[in-house]
Amino acid sequence: MKAGSGSLGVTKRMRVSYGGSAALDPTDRRLLLKVTAPRVPVGLVERTGTTMESARLHDRQVVAVVAPAGFGKTALLCQWRRALLRRGAIVAWLSADDADEPARFTKAIALAMERAGGWRSFARIRDQQASNPADVDRLTDWLTEIAELACDTVLIVDEVDRLPGRTLEGSLSYVLANLAPNLRVVCAARRPVLRLADQTAHGIATQLSAEDLRFSLQETIRLLQHRFGAKADLDEAARIHELAHGWPLGIQLAIASMDGRAHSSERPSARPSSSHRDFKHLLLESLLSHLTRVERRFLVRASIVERVNGSLCEALTGRADSARVLARLRETTPLFSESLEGGWLTIHPMAREALGGEFARWPARVRRSVHAAAARWLEAHRLEEEAARHALQAGQRERAWRLAERSLFAALARGHVVRTREWFERTPLPKRSLRPPLLLAAGWSSAISGIPKEARASAQRVLRDRRSTHDERVLARLLLSAAEIYADRIDRAEKLVEAWSRDGAGLRVKAAFNGRNQTAMIALFQGRPAQARRILKEARRAMHDGESGLVLVFNWAVEGMSYLWEGYVRSAVEVLTRALHAAERTVGHRGVPALTLAGLSAFGLWECGELEEALTVLLNRLDAIEEFATPSGLAAGFLAASRLALHRGEEGRACELLEDLCAIGESREMPRVQVLPLTELIRLHGAHGRSETCAMLLRRLDRVFEAASDLSGSFKDLLLLHRGIAAAHTARAGGDWPAVLERLEAAGQQADRLHRGIDGLEIRLLRAEATHACGRDARALLAEAYGRAGSLGCKRLRSEPYVQALCRAILPEEPDEPIEPPGAMDPGSPLPAHRSARKESARIAPAAFLTPKEREVLELMARRLSNKQIATALDVGPTTVKWHLKNLFAKLHAAGREHAIQRAQMLGILTLH
Repeated sequence: MKAGSGSLGVTKRMRVSYGGSAALDPTDRRLLLKVTAPRVPVGLVERTGTTMESARLHDRQVVAVVAPAGFGKTALLCQWRRALLRRGAIVAWLSADDADEPARFTKAIALAMERAGGWRSFARIRDQQASNPADVDRLTDWLTEIAELACDTVLIVDEVDRLPGRTLEGSLSYVLANLAPNLRVVCAARRPVLRLADQTAHGIATQLSAEDLRFSLQETIRLLQHRFGAKADLDEAARIHELAHGWPLGIQLAIASMDGRAHSSERPSARPSSSHRDFKHLLLESLLSHLTRVERRFLVRASIVERVNGSLCEALTGRADSARVLARLRETTPLFSESLEGGWLTIHPMAREALGGEFARWPARVRRSVHAAAARWLEAHRLEEEAARHALQAGQRERAWRLAERSLFAALARGHVVRTREWFERTPLPKRSLRPPLLLAAGWSSAISGIPKEARASAQRVLRDRRSTHDERVLARLLLSAAEIYADRIDRAEKLVEAWSRDGAGLRVKAAFNGRNQTAMIALFQGRPAQARRILKEARRAMHDGESGLVLVFNWAVEGMSYLWEGYVRSAVEVLTRALHAAERTVGHRGVPALTLAGLSAFGLWECGELEEALTVLLNRLDAIEEFATPSGLAAGFLAASRLALHRGEEGRACELLEDLCAIGESREMPRVQVLPLTELIRLHGAHGRSETCAMLLRRLDRVFEAASDLSGSFKDLLLLHRGIAAAHTARAGGDWPAVLERLEAAGQQADRLHRGIDGLEIRLLRAEATHACGRDARALLAEAYGRAGSLGCKRLRSEPYVQALCRAILPEEPDEPIEPPGAMDPGSPLPAHRSARKESARIAPAAFLTPKEREVLELMARRLSNKQIATALDVGPTTVKWHLKNLFAKLHAAGREHAIQRAQMLGILTLH
């Protein structure tokens, strides 16, 4: 029987009639705190992905939440408890500890049920003496009583990992193995201690891990906006999220460090350096203050490496008991964010940074000795790249470069571009002594960083070096063409790819993967997007399982570009979003492999009309996209950011972003990165009829072509296509409709030849408008283009004002599809999930142990009505009201009206707004 239908039967059962804890013996009174649920933290944001109503949780009888400290397990249990109470369930709470032997555990859960519902039968179970060490008889009685309640019942046990082994393996396992149909058990622990494999396989149990509890970026934004309202800065929220890696405690501490400026006129991001210092101080004081001096120094030494285990900590600290100390610190401090295979632990990046600040104040001699110890251990365990960094910090330059030669190219291939680049920016050795492996690493990092001259020079030195192997020469030739691709000179790269592809038989697997990616890129810019995708998929099939890194990210990026090229924006977003999430897990929010994908994803999301998602993707990334994204990712990211700014009504900001992009293209000698923003500026001003401004911008566009007179092939045709669209918008701004049709005719032919589907749609829609303006029938042309845009998911194109106006004029049967700006688009307003404060009112959640009349009395009492007023409202006598109040006080264990209101709020039955 469901909770809602079983409430009448429940109220007929015998309940305890006392109004406090007088009937409890001293031992039971000590258990009261254990069975009293904590308050729901103030300002807690509802997390949509981990609600009890989610598909993963709603039909599971056993839910285990397993995560290290600081991941908000108890807060999540409090949220679930409140939600379950509102649905009318009976919810018992127990905070476990190491003193809960089987008999005490049984007494505690009996008291928890007694407090949750007030039934005398559970008090009798509590008072019974244990008949056997496992206390099976009393547990059986407890389960039987719950089954007879005929309503949904939930037992929440927090800190299960603290239970003694006999209780875990005996009492709790017995409960989980003999669950009543109406009983759910929710447990939380810092480490996996429950054996749920069989129940999980049968769909009875499920487990949430630390990864499930990490905040998403949207949740971090909502939390910041909930705290600071209109003063919240979205980029600051993204920076906090990246710094915390979604760690709930870290995010809360970072926001707490900003509280000092919460009431000032500036936004929380106005003084980021000060906020950062405040946060590190708060982190150290709040998390490490209870540690001894020896333990704190142990953590500071361990924090210099990215991941730790007992053996490495022994090398860093000189303590033979390091494994035991590390295990104890893992249990007592919320600093270890995740457990890795092979016994490794990771200290959370926020904690590492804070501890690193303390390490930096140690004497230089001590710091060098610790780094030297780390380098020796890491080298002995064949972790050369990490060992090289520590050897360099220990002052052992020759050793560092010897290790780097064996590891830097592999680190670069995994996506650690910035780290690799730093090596060559602070190199203590003359460049002439660099061997081919280091030259290749330097060259590829230069190419990715947008420094093609250095990349070309490194590749040429490898090709001239007689020490170079065949594989190194192949990689050098690939580097030459990659440098041109990253420099956005696809026409030059095309000739280089054709040259080395003739000798492609000698390519290794990874080199072949890289070469096929470049071949696919050339095919795309030649107007063969389907062929490009075929090449990319063949390359992925040839890779070994588990291969990843820059070449795979580039593969995904080109595939997403191919869909955008043809106008299949839904497919593009699907590919790019999946790839972006994978890249973020590997190298982080601002890692180089993620930046190109972020720019392209934001552009695709904009075209799909998903504006809030597009904005979220770009948060705290645009500066890094400018520095490290490929030209395609750079242009897409800035175009999306400018269109989002324009949609918010910030035309000045939109124009500023486009001018910045144009300046970047000019400084890096990238013609396409100049042509695209100038075309967009003409489109923007043309929509407002600013013909003179459009004409001036068109002259600037022509000067770009004059400066890049060596452009050739399909790449030149692509730029001329954009020039033709810009010329059409310029003529449109001046109202010269025949000229618009003339310019669109040539542009349309180029778009068809290059298979530029998204540009072809825009051209057809503009042709329909110009045809209609010239007094001719444009109905068929508009219907075809408008329908095609809808089938491809191009909501942005369909919602253009001129398209909507044209549809209303000649296609009245087509519905308008404007894109509504989501709440996140306005920096001065919160996300849609946030609600401003309303006038105070009381809301009662259904509770199985309160009758409907008692709930009404409680609600009216919470509104501060007197007994007489309540009697009038309910049309009953004052004696009846007093009788209901007496029952309420007994059920809520309250001493009076105010106490009853507080108890109802704590239990989640009453919510005051």
